[in-house]
Amino acid sequence: MEIRTYGVEGYMDWQCEIPVGRARAIVHFSGGTMTSYGVTPAEYSTGDPVQQRIIENSSYFKSGRIKFLRKSGKPDRVQRREPRAAPTPAPPAEAPEPTRLPETAEPQAREVAAMSGGADIDNFIEQTAEDAEGEAPEAIEVSCLTDAQNYLRDNFGIPTSRSRSKEKAQEFGRENGIVFVGL
Repeated sequence: MEIRTYGVEGYMDWQCEIPVGRARAIVHFSGGTMTSYGVTPAEYSTGDPVQQRIIENSSYFKSGRIKFLRKSGKPDRVQRREPRAAPTPAPPAEAPEPTRLPETAEPQAREVAAMSGGADIDNFIEQTAEDAEGEAPEAIEVSCLTDAQNYLRDNFGIPTSRSRSKEKAQEFGRENGIVFVGL
């Protein structure tokens, strides 16, 4: 990689904005000194060919305010890009027919049907009230919202940013079969 170093004489530090189309490239020249032995220009080094081209095509470089000082390393070989072949479209997969629930079905069953595509609908509807009550949520002792967030993150992979309130933390807990006590 070829690293080029540019300099600006008379400055110890200079942050230059070079217009590039509608945007601006910010180049920070630093490290300049003025001593009784002489002047060292503020410098900027880059190995990025895009940045090098931006600097060398700028009005500052063309007017002589930014000067080319040195280059080090070997220039990279330019490799031609091979045209990409267009991907062949995959045949469309056949979607399973959605199953219709009777109008008397619970709204929760409709949500499950929408999420699962109808596979476990029969099991959910046939579940008796005694079976549903038998699945009591596990009580987890926490002292604050942060403890609840950490528990959800560590045990269920729920990011803390999604449970920013006590109500949300309880809701995520209920979805995973737990209830926070002390929250």
